[in-house]
Amino acid sequence: MEYIFSEEDRKDFLPSVKMAIVTKKDINAGIDLETAFRCGYLDVARAPLRGINIALQKKNRNTSSKIIRDKCIKDFIIPDMNMLFNNEIDYDGWHQDLCEKIFVFYKNNGYDLFTVGKAQKWINMSIKYACLYDYDHQSQLSKYMDVFHVPIDRYIANPLANKLHIKPPCYEKDDLDIFDADKKNYSWSNINDYDDYLICQKEIRGHADVLNKYENSPLRWEFDAWKKERDSK
Repeated sequence: MEYIFSEEDRKDFLPSVKMAIVTKKDINAGIDLETAFRCGYLDVARAPLRGINIALQKKNRNTSSKIIRDKCIKDFIIPDMNMLFNNEIDYDGWHQDLCEKIFVFYKNNGYDLFTVGKAQKWINMSIKYACLYDYDHQSQLSKYMDVFHVPIDRYIANPLANKLHIKPPCYEKDDLDIFDADKKNYSWSNINDYDDYLICQKEIRGHADVLNKYENSPLRWEFDAWKKERDSK
């Protein structure tokens, strides 16, 4: 089997996997898409989704964020991933449609704060997990490596602004010289304009001078940039 990421990459990322979902032993053996999206959800569910259980239980006292998460994955995300794998699809349009489905689903269940920023990180981080550890779908995933979106979060916002000189979505100032996500002057979870978000993703793709080093894959660039940012802390 030809893997998207190397064994060294998979080992390097392993400490960042949320072990509440899957053990190190199990993830090394490979995960399925549902597990990838549960892992990705945990990357969003800390501070940005604070209070979600209270909001959901106002609508239905017998529910929980885990129940709703799993229903969203089963009813919307996995069918959309299968559609992506089995058809020739415009990825950006597919991604925007899934973000909207997530927002509407959660709003209908009592939580109306699932912003574009939160949805993109859930989708994009989950796809990153799948590219690393979902061995059954490596060939399907590899077809989209040149268009998969970069997860926009605190770790990647700094190299976006300071290395690629790209304005992160929803950053209100024009001067990137003062940008520093570590100083709390940027919040990815507040992104709520999909057009602004997509402009950023397209600008990343436009950096052929950088992406040539990463097989023209924004996600491969993100993996390296994220690792360097993590190791600098």
